[in-house]
Amino acid sequence: MEIYQRLVSRLRPLGLYRLDGATLVDAELLAYAEGLALLEEDLMALQREAFVSTAQDYGLSLRERLSGPIKSALPLKDRREMLLYRGGVTAADCTRPGVERAMAASGIRCSIGENREDGRLYINCIAFLNPFVNQQSVIQAAQEFLPAHLDVLFDFRALSWEYIQRRGRSFDDMDAAGLRWDEIDQYKEEIVDADQS
Repeated sequence: MEIYQRLVSRLRPLGLYRLDGATLVDAELLAYAEGLALLEEDLMALQREAFVSTAQDYGLSLRERLSGPIKSALPLKDRREMLLYRGGVTAADCTRPGVERAMAASGIRCSIGENREDGRLYINCIAFLNPFVNQQSVIQAAQEFLPAHLDVLFDFRALSWEYIQRRGRSFDDMDAAGLRWDEIDQYKEEIVDADQS
């Protein structure tokens, strides 16, 4: 009915039609309004899907398909975030924050360790943005963005104080030992060397 009212408001000043709701012209305008409403609905959806920040359906799926699988099981917020990061990575992003953004584009939140004795970039993978992917697919996606000259070590361990307490240690024990975080955790099986993957 809103479209009909807009049509009437544009035609009434012309003075050519009576437009009192009982004429054949009114009936014809109502028919036009129904057809235009369908078109308007499609145009509004197209406008919404044209931008990552407002897309809800095919606008996200088509963009995701360009870089890998469609992530329809994830919340819209996470899908948008991954796409925005992916589109925002540039060749000048070889800084620590830039690499962290690139890793978010690859599907993980992480912490970057620099200036290690072995000269490698240490990436502590804190959380997966997409819980349905495995470590290998995350590493492959990340290597698209990481500078080729960097030797990278991915760490997928969930190191936390709760984890340390489950191992029978307390904060005071760890503090008294004078160990760094990477020395505290003895498990090595979930550290993945990017060169060996």
